[in-house]
Amino acid sequence: MPNEYKSISAIVVNERYLVLANDRCLYLYEIDNLSSHCNMIRLKAPDQPVREIVLSYDRTKVFVSFQSSPIVLLIHIESLDILYQFDCGDTIRSLCENANNSDIRITCMCSFADVLWVGNGSGHILIIEHNNCTNQLSLLTSLQPYTLEMRTLCLAVINETDDGVEYLVLCSGKTLNDSIYGKDSFCKIEPSFPIDNAFSDGGRSSPFQPISTVTNETKTILIWQGLSASRMKNILEYKY
Repeated sequence: MPNEYKSISAIVVNERYLVLANDRCLYLYEIDNLSSHCNMIRLKAPDQPVREIVLSYDRTKVFVSFQSSPIVLLIHIESLDILYQFDCGDTIRSLCENANNSDIRITCMCSFADVLWVGNGSGHILIIEHNNCTNQLSLLTSLQPYTLEMRTLCLAVINETDDGVEYLVLCSGKTLNDSIYGKDSFCKIEPSFPIDNAFSDGGRSSPFQPISTVTNETKTILIWQGLSASRMKNILEYKY
């Protein structure tokens, strides 16, 4: 049974199972029988409590992050087998010369299609491809919409649109990064719709511009179009 002295930090559910996190343990319950768990795993590494659990797109796997850690685990939801481990630390250190433990820690996650968005303490978002056949996670690209801590990533699925948009990703952070595309960039953080032919005008727009912003005096929420790995690769190849 879960440790009664530790709080439940995360819960996720699919059509058949419920998974909850208690300290460093994951407990699996069948929806039709919640009186006792049918499987349990104690995660040995990292040596931190679970922070967040999110479902993969096919709802058969979960991504698990931890308090004060750059590690994300991909775990099969039924067997609780660890399928892959991805470390964000090296990427954040390569982007931030003086990155500390607070900068490299994962603060939020969001999964859709075949990608995982990971927010970090440095204000970066890492966009990671999830290969559902090999279960490998690989970095596609990164951006830094905030100069300090990413706080939330939230997915909205759009069912019917005339412009082909399937996913919107909302994010918030501590301090907006006005130089997200470089100090002298022509790409400013402002409402502008990112589409696949974003570079048809000679490269004067960015596929990673937010669709919209919601701002008060001290905080800014950015709303992005979420792209699949293949669509993002097409844009990245065209850009570079």
